[in-house]
Amino acid sequence: MSSDREYTIPSMRMPPPPPPTQSTPPYNTYLSTATPPSTYIYQHPSKEKTRPSRTMGNTVFGVLLYLIGASSTAFGIFGSLQSSIGDSWAVAYLVSALLVSIVVLIIVLMRYRSASWRWWQRLLGWIGTTIGMIILMVSGEILLAVPTKGTIPSTTNDLFLGGCFIIYGLLIMFQALR
Repeated sequence: MSSDREYTIPSMRMPPPPPPTQSTPPYNTYLSTATPPSTYIYQHPSKEKTRPSRTMGNTVFGVLLYLIGASSTAFGIFGSLQSSIGDSWAVAYLVSALLVSIVVLIIVLMRYRSASWRWWQRLLGWIGTTIGMIILMVSGEILLAVPTKGTIPSTTNDLFLGGCFIIYGLLIMFQALR
């Protein structure tokens, strides 16, 4: 029995396999399918920085900084308006400033879900702003305490300190939302 013509398994006879139908050798078909296309486009990596995702700790720290800034701004408004328009209107402006800042905080947190600053960048910004504002307040009080031709009314001191607190609060609120 010839192995070219038939295959035998004990008690079973199988016909030989059919002859190949392709006239080209199999390696040519492999080479034709394995070559890459002639129009290959290289995609450059993106130059954009990916923004860090807002984690729970990052959100809590940002909210705390924002509330510190909002309360500083509200007390600055209260301090600068107290001597000129009275206590009741100054308290009304204090409460309205706090309410408006909380509404803005909620809107911003819902709209922007990723932070652009990390926690240590916010902390350094807060420390730098605080040191700068302390220097500004001390130098302003020294300049306002210098005797001039007339006496400086207490309203000027209140406006200066209130303005410093307003600027400080706005800077802190801006840094907290970054």
